[in-house]
Amino acid sequence: MTKLELKCLELYEQGGQHSVYAYIMENRKDIEWDECLPCEAWSPISNNACLVCGTELTPARRASRKMRRDYEQLMLKRLKRKRENKA
Repeated sequence: MTKLELKCLELYEQGGQHSVYAYIMENRKDIEWDECLPCEAWSPISNNACLVCGTELTPARRASRKMRRDYEQLMLKRLKRKRENKA
């Protein structure tokens, strides 16, 4: 385990999921966040694993979610433009 993973484990054991979130938001703004199904939330990710629960998020799984989010954003933009053109 990395130092960061050990720190997050310690924080989780002391104060739960939100302790990890608070630490990462205050001290590690460089950490990426992604959807973690076991946590049922967006969670900080390092080395393709959730820093809260340790679930491994494979790069392919993360890429497919990113593609889905990008597609959703594109569709929302198109819908917004359609509505603006009707007005």
